[in-house]
Amino acid sequence: VVKVAQRNTSKKTGSKLGDGKRVLLLDIEGTITSISFVADELFPYASKELHHHVDSLWSEPECKEDLEFIVAECKQIKVNDSTASPECLKVAKLSIPLPTGGKAKDQAMAAIESYLQQLMRQNAKVTGLKRLQGHIWRKAYEACKIKGHLYGDVVPCLRRFASNKENRIFIYSSGSVEAQKLLFTYSVEGNITDLLSVRQL
Repeated sequence: VVKVAQRNTSKKTGSKLGDGKRVLLLDIEGTITSISFVADELFPYASKELHHHVDSLWSEPECKEDLEFIVAECKQIKVNDSTASPECLKVAKLSIPLPTGGKAKDQAMAAIESYLQQLMRQNAKVTGLKRLQGHIWRKAYEACKIKGHLYGDVVPCLRRFASNKENRIFIYSSGSVEAQKLLFTYSVEGNITDLLSVRQL
């Protein structure tokens, strides 16, 4: 759904946008990009590359931080959710920092991967998974293995709307910040992040 909001500067509303200024608030999936791009390309790619990504980058700071965040997330779920899955509970038992080698590392990696694959099958909206997926996709985008799909009329429409310098374009999506940045930076139309009013997304 595309929502276009008109706001004014009256003291009653407290709006920071003046009369005549418009805001375009956009979702991503099914609005500016096809649901099939996410469901049939991005998600399967992350699932396929998960083991290689985790195995090859296990001790790298970014990956290590992602994985330990996921472990901490599971520990929190264990405390707050009596219906947590066996896969999640197994991850919750892991210690932080994670082991760096040997059998302990292999067991920790297997537990984390099993849990993440479960989440992906369920299309779960879990912060740790989203963050890791974003980092897997980043490598694919940078290597030109993936280009962000946009419907053909999206960029011309955004450019026309943005031609009025007082208009604002915002994104409201459940996708991770990383994934949103990648979609707009490596889109089939090139880098269109300049069209967005909030560079941090």
